[in-house]
Amino acid sequence: MYILHVASEFAPLAKVGGLGDVVHGLAKEQALLGHQVEVILPKYDIIEPKNLKNFSLSMPDLWSFEDSSRFHNAVWSGFMDQIKVHLIEPHHNSYYFNRGKIYGTPDDVERFLYFCRTACEFLHLKKEKPDIIHLHDWPTASLAPIIKHIYRDLGFSYGSIVLTIHNIEHQGICQPANLSRIGLRGEDFRTEERLQDPKYPNMLNLLKGGIVYSDLFTTVSPTYAKEIMTPPSSFGLDQVIKKFELNFRGILNGIDLETWDPSKDPSVHSPYGTNPTFIENIRKSKQINKEALFLKLGMKPSKGPLIACITRLAKQKGPKLILEAIDYTLKQNGSFILLGSSIDPEFEIDFQNLERLYKNHPHFHAKLSFDEELSHSLFASADAIFIPSLFEPCGLTQMIGMRYATLPIVRKTGGLADTVFDLEDSKIPLTLRNGFTFENPDQPSVEKVLKRVITCYQNDKNRWKQLMQNALSTNHSWKKSALVYELLYKESIKKAFPFKAA
Repeated sequence: MYILHVASEFAPLAKVGGLGDVVHGLAKEQALLGHQVEVILPKYDIIEPKNLKNFSLSMPDLWSFEDSSRFHNAVWSGFMDQIKVHLIEPHHNSYYFNRGKIYGTPDDVERFLYFCRTACEFLHLKKEKPDIIHLHDWPTASLAPIIKHIYRDLGFSYGSIVLTIHNIEHQGICQPANLSRIGLRGEDFRTEERLQDPKYPNMLNLLKGGIVYSDLFTTVSPTYAKEIMTPPSSFGLDQVIKKFELNFRGILNGIDLETWDPSKDPSVHSPYGTNPTFIENIRKSKQINKEALFLKLGMKPSKGPLIACITRLAKQKGPKLILEAIDYTLKQNGSFILLGSSIDPEFEIDFQNLERLYKNHPHFHAKLSFDEELSHSLFASADAIFIPSLFEPCGLTQMIGMRYATLPIVRKTGGLADTVFDLEDSKIPLTLRNGFTFENPDQPSVEKVLKRVITCYQNDKNRWKQLMQNALSTNHSWKKSALVYELLYKESIKKAFPFKAA
């Protein structure tokens, strides 16, 4: 099968969050299963071409369109993990992808609409027929209406289009004029059947367009699929999703077991395997790693567990709950290390105050910028990892934690609810219980779950050891998910039919 992913992120070339890891992990596993897999993304100025093998200029003259003007582009191609990667470089007077970052500019909609139109032009000129065009989130969702209203009539042939919603909070809401700029008359799409935004009827919604015009669409966990069909979690798109519910699936993400392997991880001071049979050796190595990390960070051991939190400090991730967890853990003689990044301005003062309050605390350390090496060290050293998300489409942190025998403490939502099963959940077999969960996003719930964690760690070593073994036994590889996508792709191709424009 010829599978073509079009995305705004692809780790490690271009990564902001989990989206980049997911696109890379899924594409890599699909290539290992024998499929022809390619990825198209913008050539951001932050990309290091040396990460691609056989990197070269593959299409020096690619012309695209915006506001009835022609703009020159070039396409560079190379390989990573048997995946052919195409980078589209616009020679545009707005320097669309030379901003030093992937998102967060006032013209993000214009940038990614231009990329989508140019990617379609590239596919048309390639004269190859992909079986699947797999789109990811709002930045590439507009390929679906562009293909079906422009390029199919020009002779571009494909099997079907699949869209994955990684986070429904971000939808690409824009003016009809934005769509007009890349060749689709925007006002024609401002109807309920097409791209009209449900909350702002004068605006268009690019993610909605992906839902309407794709043959099938997915999200990244079964529980999140249920959640986003309800008003509190859908950010306005619940009725649209319900309308196309028969085309909708929730497929759990996986993690790359080669990237996250404590036996080969170069950032791990004392490497260890993942076979739960050798749990005593694993516990000894984790203790050695903890002591080395404490020494490196100038911390002292405590009587309680070392709890880590590795996260973006955005509202979705529950920053207020993180502050409460730090306070409670330290009062209970535990240790806490926070690795936070991308601080939401709403919470910036809170975390600056946190740094000042605990500046010389022997059992606390915070780093408020991302550090890849430290994140790996934390997974290998911590006893537990705290993930209090207000909502979480899937989450990879809890899966990585379990891979490193670091027990997840999570709020029961989205993919966290699909992957973490509480120590005391009598509905779950003992061998599947692999962490701690809580439901309400408030201080009493945080303190209650942390009390259970600390009590178990200090007073019930055998139960803690069993949880570690269960966590290590949980399979979060991409292979299972990739096989599910394979079935979905075949269903999508059968389902696809000559599209009748709405």
